[in-house]
Formats: sequence, C-alpha cells, structure tokens
Amino acid sequence: MRPDPIIKQAGVNDSEQRLVNLCAGTFLELWSYPNVFRSQHANGDPEGKEVCDLVVVFGDRLLIFSDKRCELKLKGDLDVDWRRWFRRAVRGAEKQLRGAERWLTNSPESIFLDRQCEQPMPVDLSQIDAKKTHRIVVASGALARIRDWSNGDWPGLVLFTPLKDDHHDRQRPQLRGADSDDWKNFILRFPEDWNHLGNTLPFMIGDISTEDPFVHVFDERAIEILLQELDTMQDFVEYLDQRAAIIRNETFTLAPSEEDLLALYLRSFNDEKLHYFPFDGPQEIKLIPNGEWDDFVASGLHQDRRSQNESSYAWDKLIETFSLGILDGSSPAYELAEFSEQELAVRAMAKESRLQRRGLVEAFKGLLSDPDQKSLMARTCDRRDYGFATFIFVIVRPEEGESKEDYTVRRHAICVAYMLEAKRKLAPNGEVVVITTEPLDFQDFRSEHVFYRSAEPLTESEYEPVRPIIDELNILKNTVVTSHLPLSEYSSEAVATVNFGDLDLPCDCGRGRRRRNCCFKLNQLIPEVDSPIGRQL
Repeated sequence: MRPDPIIKQAGVNDSEQRLVNLCAGTFLELWSYPNVFRSQHANGDPEGKEVCDLVVVFGDRLLIFSDKRCELKLKGDLDVDWRRWFRRAVRGAEKQLRGAERWLTNSPESIFLDRQCEQPMPVDLSQIDAKKTHRIVVASGALARIRDWSNGDWPGLVLFTPLKDDHHDRQRPQLRGADSDDWKNFILRFPEDWNHLGNTLPFMIGDISTEDPFVHVFDERAIEILLQELDTMQDFVEYLDQRAAIIRNETFTLAPSEEDLLALYLRSFNDEKLHYFPFDGPQEIKLIPNGEWDDFVASGLHQDRRSQNESSYAWDKLIETFSLGILDGSSPAYELAEFSEQELAVRAMAKESRLQRRGLVEAFKGLLSDPDQKSLMARTCDRRDYGFATFIFVIVRPEEGESKEDYTVRRHAICVAYMLEAKRKLAPNGEVVVITTEPLDFQDFRSEHVFYRSAEPLTESEYEPVRPIIDELNILKNTVVTSHLPLSEYSSEAVATVNFGDLDLPCDCGRGRRRRNCCFKLNQLIPEVDSPIGRQL
C-alpha cells in the first residue's frame, strides 16, 4: 500500500532556509527534517512547540542544528557588546540544542513534522546513539563587525581552544607562556594590544560547555563552506569528531577562521590514508597561519578536488531519485517494502564518502559503457572490509517485444537472485545492495531500482525459490569482485603544480620542523592507495 506523501517544513526565515538547503545537499532529503515540533496535546494545546531548526537522523547518528540570527552591534564597549551577542546567539542556541536532544532521545513518540502534530517523524529515532549525536550552533550576525574591527584580517569567528566555559563571556583565562615566541606570534595576530582588552576575548570560540556533551559553534560563512566541501554524512561527521577531539584534548590551537582549519585538514592524510589534523597531542601549540584557506584555493588543489569529485554526484542523484520516490509515495518498491526497509537500502548508499562515491560511479559507468553489451551484465563492489555494504550493479536488457510490465517482473526476479546469491557467497553477515537499470543504448523507457538485503542471516526458505534462476543464469559464477576502489584525493598533475616555497624553512604550523617533514609533505596530498584486488568466483 502506498502511503501519503511526507511533507516537511521549509525553514522560517532566510537564515534557516539557507541552512535547510545546504543540509539537503549534504545529507539529502530523506534524512534532513527542518523545524520539527513536539506535541503539547497533553497540556491542552492543539499546536506543537518547535524543537529546533533542523534535525538530521541517519541510522544511529543524530545531528541537531540551532540557527540563531542576532546582529552584533558595537556601541563603544566591545567587552559588553560581545558578551551580549554571545549570550543571545550562542548560549541561546545551546539551550535549544540541549532541550531538543532530550525530547528526541527520551520522547521520540512526541516528535512531529508539522505544527498540528499530525505527521510523525518517518525515521526511527529509537536507534540514536548518544555517542554519535552532534550538536551544532550556527551563530549568525557578527561577520561584518568582526571584519570591520579586525581590518579584514579575520573573516569570522576565531577558534581558540584555551577558552573554556565562562571564559567566553565572563572572565578570559590566564594564559600560560605569554613571554614565549609562540605567544609573541599570537599577540601579533590580535588587532589590538592584548593588555588593553577587557574581561573577554571577543570573537573567539573554544569549548563552551566542558562538563556537557560537546557543542560545535560556527558562523554562517563557516557552516556554508563546511557543508559544501564535506558534503556527505561520512565526510562531515568525521570532521566534527576530529574537531571536537582537538578542542577537548588540551591541544593549544588557534585558527583565524574555520576554513583555515579545514584547509589544513583537507591536505593532510594519516597512515590509514584518511584526512586528519596533524597535531602531536596534548599541550602542543598549533598556530594555523592566517590565509591558509586562501592559499589552499590558490594552489589549485581546491579546484582539482572539485573537478575530480564531479563524477561522484551521479551517486547522489541516484540516491535522491530513490529518496524522493520514498518521500512522495511514488516508489514502486512500496508494493513490496515499507518506508523503513526502503530507507535502509538508500542509507547504505549514502554511507559512502565523497571519494568512495567517485569510485562506485566509475564502476557503474564502466559497466554501462562496456562495448560488449550483453543481455545481462553485472559488476560487484565488496565494501565489507571498510564497514560498508556489498554493491552489485546489474544491467538487464529488455527482450524483443517484451512489455515494460513483463520486463519489470523478470528484472525483479533476476535482481533478487543476485542479491541472495551475493548474500550467501560474499556477505553472509553484511548488507547487500543491488542497483539495476537498462543498457544505455535502449531508449524505449528508463528506470532505476534498488534492492536491499539486511545483515541478518540468509534462510534456506528465502534462498531456495531463487536457486533455479541462479543456476540458469550462472549468477556470480564468473564475476570479478572489486574489493578496493583505487582513488586518490588529488591528481598527480595538480600536486606537481603546487608551489610550496622553500621546503627547508620552518613549517608555518609552528612545530619547529622543516616544511618537507611536516605539513607540506607531498605524499600527504596523494596517499598511496591499494590497487584493486579482484578475485574470480
């Protein structure tokens, strides 16, 4: 039975609408829900109360956004003006986040998409893991004042990790090492004489509540850049996890802007070939150069990364095609599966990072462009070693004179057979996703469908009905399974053109190492990636 369409809110003001659009691009429509409400029917109020500005629910992960738009007005006393703005924009948003988290985790049955509290949240809130919950404040309205006050040196809020709790709006900390060379460099970055400031450090953000679960604070410019550059769930939450860690582990960090911190992250790779912050650990002083982001963009690496990623958005488009059908009730899968099962299928696709989506698209396109266009073709990407699903791409050609209805039934039987044979042979304890369409040279009609099998063990009663199809079509008998997707973040051509300056000079990060042995290692930009490992089945 097809359900009624799922209708979501659109954001109340311009700032919220911008955030909704950004999150829809990064987290996609199926998992982002703006302006959700909690029921007040028990109190006799027919209308719900808004819980927060935007919620993203992705399996056991929960992202809660609170967007506070407050204009920072400088009336002569910077200390007072900053405190007033911080308490309204940041503390006010934090309070909303804490309350929203309590309602979402403790009373999920009270959460609805509409003010009349008639449409419940379609996604399951009972799976939420508190350790995988991210609280995000978007504090808007201060950028113009920050730029004016700093004579353009600071584009927005400054990350300064020594600031804790009430340091932000009551009493600035007594900072150690004020006579060291590192601190002299820091003080030179400050637009005014350090000693002439009041009780606070204006425009700087650290850990706003050390005794409570971590809250990220971004200005409107920073959140836009982050959601555009880290535009998958995997990439965004990995950055948030590492960012929270460096702020809470006593690393002594100053980043003139969030994008400067992001630039350092995007050009650095650890031994597992994943992005990271190249910090040595607690007590390290890390002064990130002003203009790091501008240098990253000017180097050509930024544009190269975007160009390399362009093909990967075909994966996003596929996810959105399936998602919109689920949300508006038009998905043909509703004849066989409920919302929850279809969401699992598409979520398995959306778990992949931007880099890995690039590889998956190349695998799918390679099958579609194969010059030997047979009536049935398949390609398998086994991603279990990385904690992801096993993907099978299946191309089925309609037979001469076959109606669309008969073809759909036949293709469905073939894809279920592929799915269950892959479950038996490749992923007995993992998820399997089958994506299917027609060959490119067939133009009478086009359709893309997705099939999903959970990690639950395969049963004999489930497998036996498809065994004849498996034997007849030799399914997965002579298929090469790709285990690794051979990709690098940046092209070797782009890295070769980057001018890093004199690599024997001290690195700009302040750790005292030469550039060639620190943040400017060329092999950090193109990590070695395992070659494809194929095994014949």
